[in-house]
Amino acid sequence: MASVVRTREHDCSREVAVFAFTLTAAPAARAQAILSTEDFLNRLGVNTHLNGLTKDDPWNTDAAQAATQLKYIGVRLDRDWAWSVADGRKWKAVQTAWGPYGRFWTSIDEASPANQRKDLGFEEAIQQDFPGLIYAMGGPNEEDNTYPQSQGAMLPDSALVQQSLYAWAHSGGRSVPVSQMEFGAGWTASNDSPTQAGACISEARGFSLVAKCLRKRE
Repeated sequence: MASVVRTREHDCSREVAVFAFTLTAAPAARAQAILSTEDFLNRLGVNTHLNGLTKDDPWNTDAAQAATQLKYIGVRLDRDWAWSVADGRKWKAVQTAWGPYGRFWTSIDEASPANQRKDLGFEEAIQQDFPGLIYAMGGPNEEDNTYPQSQGAMLPDSALVQQSLYAWAHSGGRSVPVSQMEFGAGWTASNDSPTQAGACISEARGFSLVAKCLRKRE
């Protein structure tokens, strides 16, 4: 059973929704895996866009304020897009103010095939330049939505980007968790699997985004 707890700061333009899960007891005859507190906390995170999005969908781009809020709510993962190698320095500043357990979960922006590959290069560079900053690397994000489709994106091609990501994350002595590519407008029950369209199986699928936080409006 899941319940929702909402907290609102004095500035009513920012709201953080935290989802608390109540675990019910399993039947005695059924074996259940026990999840440690550390493992549970390492699966919770929030979604930010520290570079912003559009004027119609603004997000908080104040990195120092974001770090304060991430530390306050106690999550350990921040999912965000990398739009340049310079984002690594911004994320590192957030991590320093956030605390030793804070790490990033990257994702590839809704974009053209060429820009998806460019963003993948940014992810890889940041992971190498800032050890310990990225906990998991995400594949293409909702490339079946209207905008990326208008830029030439196609899910089979995005699956190739996903495979490139997985191969890089598990080569050269690396073993970085990889999360699956994500469906958007084209999601169906039948394609709700990272194995569809040639994507790679996710080691990071157990992560839960507990909030879409740090938006400037709700």
